Amino acid sequence: MLKPAGFELHRLYAAILLSIERTEDGVNVHLVNDGQEPFSGVVTLEAVSTIDGSGRGRRSVTTEVGTGDCRIVIAESFNSELAGRTAVRAFVEGRSDTETWSLLANPKETLFAPPTITVQAGTWLTLTIEGFAADLVAFDPEDGGNLFDLATGEPGWRATTIYNGSLHLGCKHPPMAIRVRTLAGVQEIELDPLASKKG
Repeated sequence: MLKPAGFELHRLYAAILLSIERTEDGVNVHLVNDGQEPFSGVVTLEAVSTIDGSGRGRRSVTTEVGTGDCRIVIAESFNSELAGRTAVRAFVEGRSDTETWSLLANPKETLFAPPTITVQAGTWLTLTIEGFAADLVAFDPEDGGNLFDLATGEPGWRATTIYNGSLHLGCKHPPMAIRVRTLAGVQEIELDPLASKKG
C-alpha cells in the first residue's frame, strides 16, 4: 500500500521542484530545475487563514531558471502576529504537480479550526471542503484498502492540503462511512449506501 510519504517522494524527484523555506520574518520560495530544458514560467505564492481558508495575499512572479540550477524566486515577509494562523502555498501556474505548502509556525503553535466536509458518492467520492484542511487523509474505517487515488489507480492515502475546494477519491465498493483526518482532528462522515449505489 502506498503511504503519504510515497507521494511526497514522487514530488521530490520531479523535474521542477518548489520548496518553501521559513525565515525570521517570512518565507523564501526556492525553485530547482532538474529538467533537460531551461525553465520559464510563473510562480505564485498564496497565503491563507488556517481558521477559515480565507485569502491573506497572493504574489506571482515570472522567472527563469537554467537546467541544473536552483534559485530563490520569491522572498516574502509576513506579519508575525498572523504566523500562527497562516499557511502558504507555492506552485507553478499550470503545473499542479509543483504545489507545495508550509505553515508559518510549527504545527503545535498553529491554530486550526475543523473544516466543514461533505461527501457525495457516485462513480467516485467527491469531498467538498469549506475552510482550511491541512494534511487531509480520507479512508474507509471498515476497509483500509477501499479508497484509491484516481491519479495513479493505486491504493493508498494521499495527504492533501486544501481550502474551500473539492477533491475526488475512487472506491472499490460503496463505503458506509468515511473517516477524515486533518491537523484539526478526526471527523467521521456517515454515507447512505443506497445513494452511493444510485450514483
